[in-house]
Amino acid sequence: MNQEYAPAREELASLGEEIRESYIKNRRVMSFAEYLELVAARPAEQLRASSQYVKDCFDYYGEDTVSYPWGDVRRFRLFDCPFDAGRDRLIGQEEVQNRIYRALSNFVSEGKANKLVLLHGPNGSAKTTLITCIGRALEHYSAQEEGALYRINWIFPAEKVSKAGIGFSGGSEEFHDARRADSYAYLPNEAIDAKLI
Repeated sequence: MNQEYAPAREELASLGEEIRESYIKNRRVMSFAEYLELVAARPAEQLRASSQYVKDCFDYYGEDTVSYPWGDVRRFRLFDCPFDAGRDRLIGQEEVQNRIYRALSNFVSEGKANKLVLLHGPNGSAKTTLITCIGRALEHYSAQEEGALYRINWIFPAEKVSKAGIGFSGGSEEFHDARRADSYAYLPNEAIDAKLI
């Protein structure tokens, strides 16, 4: 019976290795030293404040001009949800979009978010849709190179890898190649006792 599942196991192992290599290639996993190199290379992207990050997200998707009988109005494309084929997009509300963008621009120029932005209006006036579009756009933007977000994990290796340290040096060559011997970032799961996220 074990023999009949062997092809499926091999396929899953191959798929797992492919995903792992994709993460490494796309720099989804990196050592702290590699992250510091990224910060040094692109400090404006990696050290920006949250208001700058949200404004950059608006700019990333771009804008269009929409014509109404009373005149032309700027519309931000992120509300058209191009990252999800237009599903659950926001219809209208260009004035509100522009007010939010102006508030973000003010926060950026002042260097701090010193006000609250309150959305108010009757039921069905698209308050939730507007916020949901921004949230979904931020999620998509964070997966792009321009908007990539990183978090630090503390890796505690298994005893067979190291009996001392928490990831800044040492480690067994059994689980490391020469380039990665100074970090536990690339340890396979079987060589990790715990990971704090």
